[in-house]
Formats: sequence, C-alpha cells, structure tokens
Amino acid sequence: MLRPLLIIAFISVFNIAGAQNINDDFKIDITASDTFEGTNLLINIRKRADSIKIIYKLRDSINYKGMFKDKRYNELSKYMAYPLNIKTGRDSMRMIDHELDSINEKYTHYSIDSLLISTHFMPLYTKLLDEVVLTNTDSLENKKKNVDRHVMDGVDFYFDIKIGDAERTLQAQSPNQDSHPILYQLLEQTLDVYRKTKVNMFLSRGRTDHY
Repeated sequence: MLRPLLIIAFISVFNIAGAQNINDDFKIDITASDTFEGTNLLINIRKRADSIKIIYKLRDSINYKGMFKDKRYNELSKYMAYPLNIKTGRDSMRMIDHELDSINEKYTHYSIDSLLISTHFMPLYTKLLDEVVLTNTDSLENKKKNVDRHVMDGVDFYFDIKIGDAERTLQAQSPNQDSHPILYQLLEQTLDVYRKTKVNMFLSRGRTDHY
C-alpha cells in the first residue's frame, strides 16, 4: 500500500516544483502613452529565479514623417478620429489604441538605462511581481470599481504579462492607489527601485508623467 502513496506524493511535489519554475521566469512590460504625444515611457521587466532585469526607456523624439506614411497607422487612425465610431466596441477600441501605440513605438527614439538586481536583496519587490502575475485580470484592473471611471487627458498604461506561451494585456488609465492599487504599486516601486539605486535625473517625475 505504500507504493501508490509514494507515487502520489512524488507527483504532487513535481507539480509544485513545475509551477514554481513557471513563476520564476516571466516578463512584464509597461507602456505609458497619451492621446496627443503617444508613448512616453516603456519599462521591460524580466524576472528569473534569482535576478530581475529592468530596462527603462524614455522618449526622445518621433519620426512623424515616417509614421504618417505608415499604411496600417492611417487605417487605424480613422477609428480614433472625432467623432468616435460608436459602433466599435470598447474592447475593440482598446485593441486599436494599443496597436497604434505599437506602431508609434517603431518610429520613436528613446534614451535607455537598466538595472540588474538580485531577488534576494529585493524580497518585497519580488513578492509584488509575483502577486501581479498570479492575480487575475479583473482584479488587477479593478473593473467593478472603475466601470464608470473616466479621466480627461489622462495617461493610458498598458501592462503586458507573459509567462511561457501565455500572455495577457491589461489597461489602466492614470492609475492611483485607489483605482488600481496593485498596478499602481508595481509602477511606483519599479520607478523607485531605479531612483534609489541610481541618483540621477533620468527618471525625474517630469519625464515619467509625474509618477
């Protein structure tokens, strides 16, 4: 009778270890953009078992001449022109807006800096990254509370989370502690990690939409 129990125990341990390995290696990309100026800030977070690499990109300039000749950009821009096409659903508009940001990024030049930190020296930040990955989309976007929330001239943040082949994209408009508590903490702490490690003006609040 011991052998089946040993097999079950082995399978359980294997499944737990496998799940841990998935959580030990993932990516989170943060994009900040507004309607008038496009993408202002990009942050790429790559977490491994014992390290976290963060790449920060700040916009320097945009090749508008090239972007305005882009066929796909012109096709999608029609949906964003005033008055908005009310037949296009809200989720579809979000996808169009996100694709426009991706096209905008192709024609944008950035200043770049990065950090490589140990998970052992940043346990609270590491725990926050794990929390973001393990929390479902509705909770992260706080959809019930934000169903009627609209911010005039706000900044749209997109959070792309990728674990293996699984990927999801979240959106938060001008997030704060009340509207999107977990995503706001992710944004604030990711910026603070840099500011506390490198004492310079690269990530001054004036360049990061005041976050």
